[in-house]
Amino acid sequence: MEHKLLLFNNHKLLDQLFKIYFERNELAWEVILATSYTSVLEKIKERNFNLAIIAIEIYDLQKTGFDIAEVIRILHPNTKIILVSENPFENNFETFTKRGYNGFLLNSDELQEFITSIKNVMLGENYISPTVVEYLKIHQNQSTKTEKFKRHHKLSPRELEIINHICNGCTNKEIAIKTGTECSTIKKHIQNICSKLNLRNRLEIFNFAIRNRIFGINPSS
Repeated sequence: MEHKLLLFNNHKLLDQLFKIYFERNELAWEVILATSYTSVLEKIKERNFNLAIIAIEIYDLQKTGFDIAEVIRILHPNTKIILVSENPFENNFETFTKRGYNGFLLNSDELQEFITSIKNVMLGENYISPTVVEYLKIHQNQSTKTEKFKRHHKLSPRELEIINHICNGCTNKEIAIKTGTECSTIKKHIQNICSKLNLRNRLEIFNFAIRNRIFGINPSS
């Protein structure tokens, strides 16, 4: 069965590389390129897509990729959405986290990073560019440093270990391999972490850990 990918990105060369990659590797993907906000709306009204890769920054109208993503969600709730930003600004990432999209990358990421994100997202995982992860670790908002920081003491050593792996961009499968457990066990741990910290998903765990400096804490301390 052929999958349909909607691609709207400011990086025109990357758009073409995507098409070439899928064609050369004979992958069952139909890549549809959109060149403006208007054309994106036309295409998502015409057909359903398995995946949409959308640029956050749009220059032809007073709109952003978040506006497009919300329209896609309304018309096609099952479409997975990866957002692409020119810069890893915290406000972009926070909006991405709150709305629960599936992937976040940068225009400057290599083509292979995009391919990896597609594979993970289509398997049901969330994906954040390693470049974004490192940027947020370094440039986290200092004003939130003490924001209920001691909540991490509710967490077990294993849960703190899993949070560290999430902050390093690991998928559930990769965490399971690193910890010698099953994927189902990792999912249960993540559910427990969300319950203890009043969070909803892996993305919110990541954002909470970065903002409160929970990542890197020695699980045994």
